[in-house]
Formats: sequence, structure tokens, C-alpha cells
Amino acid sequence: RCQSASGVFGQPEEALRTPEESVLAMIPYIEDQQMRFNTPVHTMTRHTIGLFNGLRGAKLWRQRLSDAPQMKEPAFILPLLEQIQAMQLEPVAA
Repeated sequence: RCQSASGVFGQPEEALRTPEESVLAMIPYIEDQQMRFNTPVHTMTRHTIGLFNGLRGAKLWRQRLSDAPQMKEPAFILPLLEQIQAMQLEPVAA
């Protein structure tokens, strides 16, 4: 019988998150790590580079995460996420 990681470790199971929810959940962690340990934002966000694969805005996400000057402060994440969400609402061209 296969168990989820949360079942194995005795933690309550949570619903799967959307990419947007995952990013929003990471922001407080990124801010905390940067403030306490001066951890570069890129060190924490590089693991999310493929988070939006297959969705509108994926290329923009990858480009912005790769833009070194922008990666100094986590403040760029929310406006970027809003741009991606707006792109996903645009109608698909026929």
C-alpha cells in the first residue's frame, strides 16, 4: 500500500496547490531567509523555474527568475505573479 509523505510523517494531508498558491506560500519564507541569513532570492526561487510549464506565462516566469538584477529583492514576485495570472485569463487565439 502506498502512502503519501504527509501520511507517513503524521502530518495532515493538504490539497494540492496551484502554482500560484505555491509561490504565494513561499514569499514569507523567502523574506524571512533573506532577512535572517541574507540568503539570495535566486537560491530559493531557482527550484521553481519549471513551476508554470505548460501554462501561459511560463516563459515570462523563467525569464524573470533568470534576470539577475531583479533577483535581489523578493518584491518582484507579486507583480510577476499578477502578470502571469492575467495572461492565463486571456482568451486563446483560434
